[in-house]
Amino acid sequence: MVKISGIPGGMIPLDQPRGGAAPVSAPGQADVPATQPVSSVQAGETVSLSARAEDAAALLKGVSAADQPEADAEVQRLTQAVADGSYHPPAAKIASAMQSFERLVARKLGRD
Repeated sequence: MVKISGIPGGMIPLDQPRGGAAPVSAPGQADVPATQPVSSVQAGETVSLSARAEDAAALLKGVSAADQPEADAEVQRLTQAVADGSYHPPAAKIASAMQSFERLVARKLGRD
């Protein structure tokens, strides 16, 4: 296992052969092997991700969760209510949210 800081769970199995090396491409040159291989990560080592990589991991986690709405009981309940015609959206809440959004856009555009 390799510990990775900045990711929930933070542990991944080490599936690379020990002592092996993998060729890598130079930055900006895809599919061009580098002249020197990078040694593999050994079990017990800690790897830290950059802030950009952590943001990407969070984004992927969110996308993954969005791809599985059927797992959410609230979504299933609302889907059924819409399907059988018993869902009535809260008009006042929607109107209030739309007004708040319009005010925010006007402030951002300097029109308030």
